[in-house]
Amino acid sequence: MALLKEKGVHGKCIELQGSLTDGSALNRSKAWHEATDESGVIKTLKSVPTEWSPDLFRSGTVNSLRAHPEAQRLCPSSRPVGMSEGHVDVGTTS
Repeated sequence: MALLKEKGVHGKCIELQGSLTDGSALNRSKAWHEATDESGVIKTLKSVPTEWSPDLFRSGTVNSLRAHPEAQRLCPSSRPVGMSEGHVDVGTTS
């Protein structure tokens, strides 16, 4: 985060969580928020529980992007099929 802050980089993200009853998913979400919430670099606009369901992942993504068109990245708890990194650029410039 220090390098991002030093370079003046800021991001607005939507976090796509796994199951809120899965210890690993909860730990990933907790670590995400510990690293980002007070960073002044990355702002989480919405956290969406997906219960590891492709349908909930898809509908949560669509609804979150409609509610937050300023989002620049999706930050999922796991890598969906076809995703090469731990984030997805949603193509905005806000």
